[in-house]
Amino acid sequence: MAGASCACAAALEGPRGQRVLPASDAVLNTQQDLPRARQLLEKALALDPAFAHARAWYGFTHLLLVDAGLSNDTGWLYKAEAELRRALEGDSSSARAHSALAYVYLYQAERS
Repeated sequence: MAGASCACAAALEGPRGQRVLPASDAVLNTQQDLPRARQLLEKALALDPAFAHARAWYGFTHLLLVDAGLSNDTGWLYKAEAELRRALEGDSSSARAHSALAYVYLYQAERS
């Protein structure tokens, strides 16, 4: 498992942190480590704050905190919405941002 973490961290190297998506995907799907995936996405966004696809995934992880039961703080839904809207400002065709935003609205409607 330690080798997988190193591989994910090494995958961040590259222009503008654009190789983070395979790394974060591996961490989320293989290791199911949401906090680590969030760290990788935060690093990618520190390298390139305008990286809309990474921002969309980062916003989606805000939603996952609530969906996975890691937090019952509904403030994460509003943070997710803000991140996803920001991602759409950078890439209005982002399927990840649009689908996650729909999911956020569903959660918000169920909780009100």
